[in-house]
Amino acid sequence: MNRRQIIAVCVLVVALIAGTWAVARVQESNDNTYSNIERFIQVLTKVRDNYVEPVSSDKLMDAAIRGMLRTLDPYSQYLDKEEAERLETTTHGAFGGIGISIGMRDRWVTVIAPIEGTPAWKAGILGGDRIAKIDDVSTEGLSLDDAMKKMRGERGTHVKLTILREGRDKVIDFDIVRDIIQIKSVPYSGMLSNGVGYVRLSNFSERSRQEMDAAFDKLEKLHPRGVIIDLRFNPGGLLSQAVEVAEEFTPRGKKIVYTRGRDTSQNRDFISTADQIHNQYPIVILVNQWTASASEIVSERQGTEAQAHDGEVLHAERPLHPEGRAAQGWSAGG
Repeated sequence: MNRRQIIAVCVLVVALIAGTWAVARVQESNDNTYSNIERFIQVLTKVRDNYVEPVSSDKLMDAAIRGMLRTLDPYSQYLDKEEAERLETTTHGAFGGIGISIGMRDRWVTVIAPIEGTPAWKAGILGGDRIAKIDDVSTEGLSLDDAMKKMRGERGTHVKLTILREGRDKVIDFDIVRDIIQIKSVPYSGMLSNGVGYVRLSNFSERSRQEMDAAFDKLEKLHPRGVIIDLRFNPGGLLSQAVEVAEEFTPRGKKIVYTRGRDTSQNRDFISTADQIHNQYPIVILVNQWTASASEIVSERQGTEAQAHDGEVLHAERPLHPEGRAAQGWSAGG
């Protein structure tokens, strides 16, 4: 290992020792942290020095971290600097790609939804499609981030997706031309012929509340009989934006959602600060099995308000994660 890596491992060991010592002061622990760290370093060194082909310590360390998190659940991931920047772009800007939201389902890289108006949407990719291959390379064992990396690229370049679709006996191949994908939370809003307003909320990114406010302002000038908010195939996004959108119909002082973790300092209650809410007409939320994460916060919050006023809640299908999940990130330096 080079000097930087040795220092990093030493810092990690010291931090773990200090942390474990502190915990041991308040409760007994049978944790074998020290011996496990020593065992890991021994294996790392053996593999690096004796594997049939040269392999870098950086690559081994990276793989070890990813493997560790993969054993926890499908949602915990390690992002290096480049991957973190791509995530930032997804929620705040634009990128070159085909325009789909993906998740892991039954160990398959699965399409949650195509973003409306994008190359994937135009090609006919559907929510629930399982991506078996990307450019004729199997996705078996591929992480979500690696799959995303393979599908992104410069505008005008091609990517081939091999899809397994429910109800089809054979795979379907799609040749898709990449384009610049603009992150838009509300791709469409307007008045239906029956006088009911419709708002399509496709994700929760940085401008979701702002776009929802603009959609409601436009509809309310037309005096709707009611409003449909369509969250079908919405994969979620930023928790902060889910809270702000939920404030659209949550009275001031009412709890929208809360987070709880092992570290009580991370516990937080999100309370509505809205001065005015949209309660002068019925609101119906449309969801399906691909409605996930932040979307569920909004749908459940509106459902609670509707039931409190003898209203109705329309669920087209059961959401993806009935319990709901909120993301927590930590920086590991660099």
